[in-house]
Amino acid sequence: MPPTIIKIAVKFELEIRVKNLVIVCFLSVFCLFSAVANSKPSSLEIEKLERGEIIIKSIPQQGDGTRFQAWAIFHASVNDTRDVLIDFKSYPQFMPDITNTEILSKEPTIVNYTLGLPMGMKKRYRLSHTVESHDEEVKLRWKQIPWKEVAPEDSIRDTKGLWHLSALAENKTLVLYDITTDPGDVPFGFGWIVDYLSKESVPNVLKNTKAYISDKSFRK
Repeated sequence: MPPTIIKIAVKFELEIRVKNLVIVCFLSVFCLFSAVANSKPSSLEIEKLERGEIIIKSIPQQGDGTRFQAWAIFHASVNDTRDVLIDFKSYPQFMPDITNTEILSKEPTIVNYTLGLPMGMKKRYRLSHTVESHDEEVKLRWKQIPWKEVAPEDSIRDTKGLWHLSALAENKTLVLYDITTDPGDVPFGFGWIVDYLSKESVPNVLKNTKAYISDKSFRK
């Protein structure tokens, strides 16, 4: 076989191997990510949740931002839990650091949020919410949408997530809180904001919501 043909054949084979390797790596990462992202609490984890614990998992992310899934059991019905979560006017009473909400529209529900952070910092952002209800299961999704009147440094780059509620018993709900947050560029010396808006706030969101639902007199 002529040398030129051999070189072309070798090059072609190498290209095929590289492409196959890339596909395999992609599928492996995708499968790993999907398995983690879609996983449900194990029987041992359910026992912990029954004891009132909160389980938090860090989910691998590609690109910027951090993602966490947190599980808890609320001693309330799915509908009662849903009603609290879609009562956005009441969020300043129990959601960590939320100082003000402004409902702009419904279907989808669009809400402006103001966060009051330590050291006098404030962040404002706008979310669009949708609700899916199927028997004894509810999914409340949100995603950030543009708010052109707010400067980038006064907002966060992106956030999206999900509340997934499923009935365990008549007045017992398995709650999944799945959130991805990208605070964006932060000033020098303010790196703590990244953790504060993600990992540190996640357990408090569940604790405060659970307390608010079980005790109507609860205030943060």
